[in-house]
Amino acid sequence: MLLNNKTAIISGSSRGIGKAIAIQLAREGAGVVINCNQHPQEGLLLQNELIEKGYKAIFIKGDMTVTEDVKRLVTETYEQWGHIDILVNNASGYLPGLAIVESDWNTFQKEFDSNFKTALLCSQEVLPHMEKSGYGRIINLGATLISRPAQGHGAHITAKSALLGLTRELAIKEGPFGITVNMVSPGFTLTEKNLSDQKELIKTLREKTPLKRLATTEDVAKAVLFFASDLAQFITGSYLAVDGGLSNIILPF
Repeated sequence: MLLNNKTAIISGSSRGIGKAIAIQLAREGAGVVINCNQHPQEGLLLQNELIEKGYKAIFIKGDMTVTEDVKRLVTETYEQWGHIDILVNNASGYLPGLAIVESDWNTFQKEFDSNFKTALLCSQEVLPHMEKSGYGRIINLGATLISRPAQGHGAHITAKSALLGLTRELAIKEGPFGITVNMVSPGFTLTEKNLSDQKELIKTLREKTPLKRLATTEDVAKAVLFFASDLAQFITGSYLAVDGGLSNIILPF
C-alpha cells in the first residue's frame, strides 16, 4: 500500500470529493481524519464504515475558518497518532453566480473564508509538525475555473487563484524541510449534488469533454493520492487539472 503508517487530515470530508479522498487514502493504509462542520452525522457514519472495513479513521467536527477549531483538530490528531504526514485542504464553498459589478466585498469575503482561509489556517497549524519530522504532503483542492474562467463566478475564481499562489509560495518555502505542496483542480465533478441539480449541464459538458465523460469523485481522489504518496516525491508547486481535458478547449458559451 502507498500510505502505510501515514496520517492524513482531510478537511470537509463527510461527503462528495472529500469523502472519496478519505476512502481512497484509507484504502492505501493511511489513518484518516474525517472533518466537517455542518453534517457531523455523515462524518461519524463514514468513520464507522471505514473502521468496520478494517481501516483507521477518526471523525473530528470543526469549522476550518475558526482558528480554535483548527488547533483542536490538529491537536487531537497528533494525540491520536503522534504524527501528521498529509493534509488535504478540501473544505470549500461555492456561492451562486454573480457578476463582478454586482458583488460586494462581503461576497468576496465569503469565498475567501471558505476557499482560502480554511487552507491557510490548516497549513499554518500542521507545518510545524511536518517541519519537525522532515516530511509532509499538502494537497490543496483548486478549480479549473482558474485557467478557464466562467462568467458570474469572479469571487470564487479569485479565491481559488489566491490558493494557487499560496500553494506555490509554500512549495518554495517548505521544500527544504522535505514537504511538498501541490494543487489538484477538479473540473465539473459528478457529486451527489451535481447529479441531482445539473442534468442539462452534465449532458453538455460530457459531449464537449475529450474523454467523453465527466469526473467522478474517485477520479479526483486518485489524483490526490498521487501527490500524497512517494510516487510524487519530487513534484512540488504543481497544478493538476482533473477534467478529462476539458480545460484545453475553448467552449462556445
